[in-house]
Amino acid sequence: MKFDNTFNAKRFLQLIKNDLYNNRFFFFITATAALGILLLLFLYDSINPITSSTHIAVGFYGIFLGGLIITARLFGNLHDETKVVEWHMLPASLLEKFSSRLILSTIIYACGWYLFFFLLSLVSETLCQWLFGSSQQIFNPFNPEVLHATLLCWIYQSVLLCGVVYFRKHAVAKTVLVFVLYLLLLGFFGVIALNFLFGKYSSNIGFRVYFGVKVFSMGGHMSEGLKTFFQSDGAGSIISTANWLKHIYLVYIFMPACWVVGYFRLKEMEF
Repeated sequence: MKFDNTFNAKRFLQLIKNDLYNNRFFFFITATAALGILLLLFLYDSINPITSSTHIAVGFYGIFLGGLIITARLFGNLHDETKVVEWHMLPASLLEKFSSRLILSTIIYACGWYLFFFLLSLVSETLCQWLFGSSQQIFNPFNPEVLHATLLCWIYQSVLLCGVVYFRKHAVAKTVLVFVLYLLLLGFFGVIALNFLFGKYSSNIGFRVYFGVKVFSMGGHMSEGLKTFFQSDGAGSIISTANWLKHIYLVYIFMPACWVVGYFRLKEMEF
């Protein structure tokens, strides 16, 4: 049902409330499972203090896994004939319905997860000092590394969102396959570019695919002169520019492109 093409904040917030209510049992079970895992972590922390890097890793995987699960939950059922009819019949525009679920699965979930993690670490710190006389580090959600990891997770989520909306059957498997092929092609052309630019200074330039913090990395054996250049101050601006361009591409081009493809795919399914 086509409602209109406008954006109304009141309808937008009501859609978020509606999704929270309809998925309340799912969120409760997920939060209970996360609580159990984090309690075990903090119990271990009372014996062997955990560093901030471990907190960042836990925060990353909480956002990463939870965000993917919620994204698949909110967008993955839109190929179900019964549920997609109910969704399209909601008295709101497609933009409002799409953006409400996008915000819920990214910003709202991230804020909720980090608040949950922070409060639990605060309670755990209080109990550790009271029961064991020991102190542990409190999770800092405003750590720049945490914010960077969150942005990276949203990039992965945008890929899954695009895939589960675009593919009708076996959406998750097809999305992973397409994404891996994309990484392989990107790495392949990256290797060609590196060999073209630095081939005479190096040998065996290759790449490895990761599914953690790094998507893929390049490696090889460079001559001592080229190594010295890359370690010098003169190469700093080149490396900084390359990292800046990568950030611009992933955050301002790649991620929004996945959202746009997902949105127009849903628009095709309207009736």
